[in-house]
Amino acid sequence: MLAQCYYFGMGAEKDFKTAFNTFLELSKSKSHSTEAKVELSKSKSDQQNSANAKFELAHCYEFGKGITKDINKALQLYLDLSKSESLYQIHAF
Repeated sequence: MLAQCYYFGMGAEKDFKTAFNTFLELSKSKSHSTEAKVELSKSKSDQQNSANAKFELAHCYEFGKGITKDINKALQLYLDLSKSESLYQIHAF
């Protein structure tokens, strides 16, 4: 994920602000294609990518990486993930 490259400085200069903005955009992305089987696969993949981004976004808010530290926003994102069908449901709490 490009955002992680910025976050960890892998192949790019470490830049928490750019990482945060990229996680924010990814957390909002959804698939819009219409082919049934491909759509289901893409949809699951997009949902997981969005969940990954939300988890990383919550982490940024929790520790103030690329954005002002905001525990309430971090907690809300973690709560949203705990109610989702993503792998992060287990990790959120």
